[in-house]
Amino acid sequence: MTQGWERVEKDLNKGVVVGMSVYLFYKREPKEDPVTDVVVILNEQTPPQGYTKVDVNLNSILRGDAIYLWYRTTPSNPDVQRDAVQELAIEFGKHAVTPYGWSKIKVDLNSAKEGKEGFGEPTFLYFRKGYKELPKMKPLSFNENGDFKILQLADLHFTNEEGTCRDIPVDMDCKGDATTIEYVEKLLDREKPDFVVFSGDNINGGGVSDARAATFKFAEPVVKRRIPWAVVFGNHDDENDLTREELLEVMRRMPYSLTERGPVDLPGIGNYILKVFTDSTKAATHAFTMYFLDSHAYPESDDQDGFESIKSEQLDWIIQSASTFSKLSSKPNAAAFFHIPIWDYHEESNTNKPIAKLGDAREQVSSPKKNKLSALEAFKTASDIKVTSCGHDHVNDYCLEKEGIQLCYAGGAGFGAYGAEHLGWPRRARVFMISDFGNTIQTWKRTFTPNLPMIHFQTIYSA
Repeated sequence: MTQGWERVEKDLNKGVVVGMSVYLFYKREPKEDPVTDVVVILNEQTPPQGYTKVDVNLNSILRGDAIYLWYRTTPSNPDVQRDAVQELAIEFGKHAVTPYGWSKIKVDLNSAKEGKEGFGEPTFLYFRKGYKELPKMKPLSFNENGDFKILQLADLHFTNEEGTCRDIPVDMDCKGDATTIEYVEKLLDREKPDFVVFSGDNINGGGVSDARAATFKFAEPVVKRRIPWAVVFGNHDDENDLTREELLEVMRRMPYSLTERGPVDLPGIGNYILKVFTDSTKAATHAFTMYFLDSHAYPESDDQDGFESIKSEQLDWIIQSASTFSKLSSKPNAAAFFHIPIWDYHEESNTNKPIAKLGDAREQVSSPKKNKLSALEAFKTASDIKVTSCGHDHVNDYCLEKEGIQLCYAGGAGFGAYGAEHLGWPRRARVFMISDFGNTIQTWKRTFTPNLPMIHFQTIYSA
């Protein structure tokens, strides 16, 4: 690479069988007039006056439209510098979401027949002018009635393309990711949650060429409603072109995201704590805690099967954090969210008492193997956790009480993942209502059918 030039890290000819790879480069020159606009011109279209042509056909193959980039520069002054083009990016996918603070050029860079058709990967250019600060957010807090509502969306399995529909009735009109989005939007408008947690496998493990674009897509319904949200990673989220670290960096720059990396000395990415306060004033007290844990994915050793366990360092961190919070006069209760269920989601009893369970178990619990390190024992030691909730097993949606802690599944929400819709068991999502400033926890689910009926309402904790 020529010194000083930055490459836009996506091949513009992605998915084109015949042809060469094409990459965009740009260079920051403080002494030159800044670039203030960028356009794409097809074939014989008339370019705007005062623009300069980049004399390279971005298709660079023997078919399709001739596509050229044109840019405008403006004599420098403080206002121009503030609003100049700062960065370029490429997104793959026909229905790519425009990131916050960016502008999309609505021309597929792999187009044909005057942009009406295309080949290869649908590819779009974005540019960012100036710097748009993220919206300011107030701390999470209970409303004046002492209520705080959480919506959990599990196993959405989004792509940056159309997406697929798996395990649906033969007469169902399903449009892949668009159908998942339709139901998520209806659910958000019905429940009006104060907070949304995406509990892993938000992105599909295959068929994703642009995990950044898939991230914008799954969060968009929440972002445009200005609802605070957070994420834990599942075993499929980082199986594409971005690592968990890179995905976290994408989310960190998105509006209303509260997702954090967490302590760097803990195993995994995304072990963090969010606090819910009594109100939004400076005098508010910490009234409820949400723990988020990286439940990892597959064992590193080839001679092991199944899934990795939550590590002892993570559990010690929860215990230590809970000990600190227990010294507060408010003594906040807590919930914990992770993707892969812990062993204790199995229905076998640790005592001679019968198991209390509400909801469906349509598949075996796909958890790490049972071992001496018990996450449930750690949660009991912490003493503030009253409920945990996970995803991973798409057609389990129960809450199971184990030694005073409710272990819940959300149930799978995404139409692009396996399910049991074809067997009369619709996709679904879980809601938690935290009431009495954290002293009462109720939960229910809504199924993704036309009227979003509520099922399995229960009070899982009351002080």
